[in-house]
Amino acid sequence: MQEGRPIPFRQINRELLGSILNSPKWFWIAVVVLGLIVLGAMSAAGAFVGLFVLWVVLPRKLLRNKSKTPRTPRPVRRRGAPAPAPQTSE
Repeated sequence: MQEGRPIPFRQINRELLGSILNSPKWFWIAVVVLGLIVLGAMSAAGAFVGLFVLWVVLPRKLLRNKSKTPRTPRPVRRRGAPAPAPQTSE
């Protein structure tokens, strides 16, 4: 096995990170613009989901509960108490 000459860490870092650290300005401008577009799209999707829940799901739940005819509450019978006399309608 052959051994190469040792390379200093500074040179290794410069060679590995050179393309990232020496990127042109237009690249970073493009990254910012595209990031804002993605952020705006995600915000819009979240707003649409929120509005859907607010305008469609919640009213349906509220209407479902209100559409039932209200029941008259039954009188509470205690244990051992005699049953109430049946009501007759004439």
